[in-house]
Amino acid sequence: MKSAAVTMVWSDNWFLSRWLAYFGPRLGRENLYVITHGPDAIAAELSQGCNVLTVPRDEITVDFDVVRWKFLSHFTSSLAQFYHSVLCLDVDELVVPTAPDRTLSEVLSSLSRTTSWAMPGFEVFPAAPGTETYANGEGIARQSGSALFSPFYSKSCVATGQIDFYPGAHGAGPEKPSLTNDLALLHLRFVSGAELERRRIEREKLTSSAYDAAGVTTEEMTASGRLVSWAHARRRHRKLFKEHDESEKIGWQDGLSRAATLLPGLCFEHRGHHLFRTQRHRSFSAILPDWMAEAF
Repeated sequence: MKSAAVTMVWSDNWFLSRWLAYFGPRLGRENLYVITHGPDAIAAELSQGCNVLTVPRDEITVDFDVVRWKFLSHFTSSLAQFYHSVLCLDVDELVVPTAPDRTLSEVLSSLSRTTSWAMPGFEVFPAAPGTETYANGEGIARQSGSALFSPFYSKSCVATGQIDFYPGAHGAGPEKPSLTNDLALLHLRFVSGAELERRRIEREKLTSSAYDAAGVTTEEMTASGRLVSWAHARRRHRKLFKEHDESEKIGWQDGLSRAATLLPGLCFEHRGHHLFRTQRHRSFSAILPDWMAEAF
């Protein structure tokens, strides 16, 4: 059986084009599912040859992300009846094999279908922030130096049957996912300063509108945790850039081994979902290997 990949997108065509360029040759565009949250002619054009589904985009509420991931849980679970495994990812995320001698399809096909799967996650940073350029089709990996290990982005994003995602796929249930070190999730939100700022401004506007509609303050919503990452994006971004700069830099395989050692001890259950704690480890970044420059 084949494997598939799912993403849900709105106004993120810079990342969508790269997501499609990576997964298309590896899984087949006929096995990619692009869900546009509202009509998006550019996304539809970019996604030719893929399966495109448009869902209504009405008023964005404070429960937006909860509703979105409930839908993605059902959609991914249904697709898993027809595929060996289904990746469900945000559009700025890639899943890569951790060694050059195996393809993505080979690794996915080797995973047991008796469980869902989580993997080590890393935040990718440009080697020289502010100097990255992609105008002529330059690759991301060639302009990236190292990737900060992130338990938060060590996502349970591979479904082989029924799955219930925690919002963002930062955890899953009902059963505890297994952990594979043959795959890694790379979060690309920081690789383009221009895109990072554009998205921050756009999402702060959406968050403010949602908070106003609900009649609550940012402080009240921060306490509830809803849309908090969007509301405080600038502060969080500065913190992560600083953490990456100050982190220990180690080789790719050493980074994977350390992540595999740490993650089981960081796992906890919260309201029927299994997640990884974001603290309780010394920060480190894994240096991206040269062979990865050919991948994305």
